[in-house]
Amino acid sequence: MLLLAVISSTFLFACADVKPLSFSLDSKKTWEDLVAEGQAALSAGKIPAAEAAFSEAVEKCSEKFGEDDARTGTCVGYLAELYRNQQEWLKAGKAYKRWMSIMDKNDPTGEQLKIIRKGYKEIRHKIKQYGLEDSDDKDKDKEKDDKGADGAASDKNKKDSSAKADEDSGEEDEE
Repeated sequence: MLLLAVISSTFLFACADVKPLSFSLDSKKTWEDLVAEGQAALSAGKIPAAEAAFSEAVEKCSEKFGEDDARTGTCVGYLAELYRNQQEWLKAGKAYKRWMSIMDKNDPTGEQLKIIRKGYKEIRHKIKQYGLEDSDDKDKDKEKDDKGADGAASDKNKKDSSAKADEDSGEEDEE
């Protein structure tokens, strides 16, 4: 069979505009194969290769099973742990957040989700500790601060206007 493919490929190559057949085993890899490949690369200290394999596993699972499937979550988890162990806190934080979201949809009361939440909390602490918050996080914190300040100012204005109304009516607050 392989001989037939080689002969066909050679024959087709002889034709003008026809490209030879190409066989790639990469497209045949399952997400499980990619995770195993990533683990092997990680064990060998080949961090970029491990990251590439785990990322490809995430893509394959996401395409085949959907973004919120537990298998996609598992692959994201491998990537999240890789980043955490490499102390790439921002990447780890994003991956953990995604992992947590996926697993929350699949097993909201599970032990694994509790462990993921604890890890995410530790990573958030590291991000704040090292002042690594990305612009999105800083913008969200600023919005919270602004809302808090607006809320406090609004409460003060309500009290002031309430006191003014009470003075005008000749009543006092009885608390």
